[in-house]
Amino acid sequence: MGIDGGSTSTKAVLLSEDGEVMVKCYQLSKGNPLEDTMEMFANLRKQVEDQGATVELLGVGSTGYAKDILKEVLRADVALVETVAHTEAALHFYPEADVICDVGGQDIKLIILQDGRVKDFKLNTQCSAGNGYFLQSTCVGFGFDVKEYADLAFSAKAMPMFGYGCAVFMQSDIVDFQRQGWKPEEIMAGLANVLPKNIWLYVSQIPNLSSLGNTFILQGGTQHNLAAVKAQVDFIESRFKDKGRKPNVIVHQHCGESGAIGAAIEARRLYGRGLRTNFIGFDAVKNISYATHRSEDTRCYFCKNKCLRTFIDVQILSADESWKKSKIPLAKGVKRLIVGNSCEKGLVEDVNDMREIKKGLDAMKKENPNMAEVGAKAAFRSYSPPLVADPLPQYAFTRKQKERARLMKRRKDLRIGVPRILNMYSVAPIFSAYFEALGIPAENLVYSDFTSETLYKEGAKRGAIDPCFPSKVGIPHVHNLLYVHHKKKPLDIIFCPMLDDLPSDLKFVQDHRACPTVVTTPEAVKAAFTKEGD
Repeated sequence: MGIDGGSTSTKAVLLSEDGEVMVKCYQLSKGNPLEDTMEMFANLRKQVEDQGATVELLGVGSTGYAKDILKEVLRADVALVETVAHTEAALHFYPEADVICDVGGQDIKLIILQDGRVKDFKLNTQCSAGNGYFLQSTCVGFGFDVKEYADLAFSAKAMPMFGYGCAVFMQSDIVDFQRQGWKPEEIMAGLANVLPKNIWLYVSQIPNLSSLGNTFILQGGTQHNLAAVKAQVDFIESRFKDKGRKPNVIVHQHCGESGAIGAAIEARRLYGRGLRTNFIGFDAVKNISYATHRSEDTRCYFCKNKCLRTFIDVQILSADESWKKSKIPLAKGVKRLIVGNSCEKGLVEDVNDMREIKKGLDAMKKENPNMAEVGAKAAFRSYSPPLVADPLPQYAFTRKQKERARLMKRRKDLRIGVPRILNMYSVAPIFSAYFEALGIPAENLVYSDFTSETLYKEGAKRGAIDPCFPSKVGIPHVHNLLYVHHKKKPLDIIFCPMLDDLPSDLKFVQDHRACPTVVTTPEAVKAAFTKEGD
């Protein structure tokens, strides 16, 4: 058996010993993975018993964002990473697959294969562009059931053209299109139409789909939406024009349950290697009893995030965690699961347990440094370029010569503040070398602090109503320079250039321009500090 505790839906399947799907079920999540799981097991059992059969589970696998919780509570045999689960499910039914495109509720997974092995993969877990939940929430917002989405979209006679990109901007576009008189079904058709552009151009940034192979497998619950499927098929086929071949685009026959199938396949493999399951049994699942706690007593203080966690106390007779220190004591026969944490430290309550976790994290970080973090620091250090500035003139007779000499002398004392934002992460070495080569001391190039919650809150009281956080945070960074660094030692200049053209080493790209919002951020920041009276 495989169960996929997803972010917006829960799926479960029963496989035969030969790997055939015998029974499956899919339902939208109610927000509690344990409650969803109990309903899933009851549903599966009913389907089997309605056919006059009984169930003997030889293995259980879990996947999805709730995989670890489910493994603990159900005593499943394996908690499988989602990318592996979806790859297993695709290759089990379509061994000739070249690309797997899984569009889930909150994320997408693009898995590129070569000779049946994973060659590369791309995940989208942060940005809300290119996922199914945005389509679902828009549909529900218009007062329709998500199951009606495709029929409504196909009924549209025309549709507005959305620009692909951040879902926040697309939400603004929806409001604008409504003002212009576009109907809900037309807007929904437009959103389905732009979905593949978000997936392939915005999130994965792979415009040349024909280079990936010929067979594309579409998976994930979003593929139940035939409007989204048609848009993806049309888009993929459009990328093969003039290539002399046509892509083979296949919607997985169990697209919604593919993750659960992958988990079940792995459990089946482990059974074949001699592992015998410790699954608690259908009756025990039916009788799972639990209590949830979410209050200031569950808040984690082991890092700056201070997550408000949820404690799920599950009745498991063999469990005994009553000895653990906690603001919410545990009774015997109860196992505590902690969710809602943003890092590993939040998985425990006792500071000594946290220190052990931190020790392991530090060792792992030392062995596998975060190259993005290393690069972020390297971008703002001095590279000691050679001095190329003209020497001070020996004589200055005219007013112009005297002014030039005065300005040249001032260079060694000039202090320049630079906000640590946007494309400055890539061009800071160029500008720092430029200034230093002209005689500005490296220590006089003053960068704002790295972005943090404190920096944002202190500087976000003025300025732009902008849905794009990287742009919006420009104001707090300049605020940090003016009200923190300038107060310590006065700055003479704030250097925040508008960068539009971004030369790239990449070949065969259409262009290399910056986002218009990013380009104009310096002007918006300047206006926030010079145009406002308050």
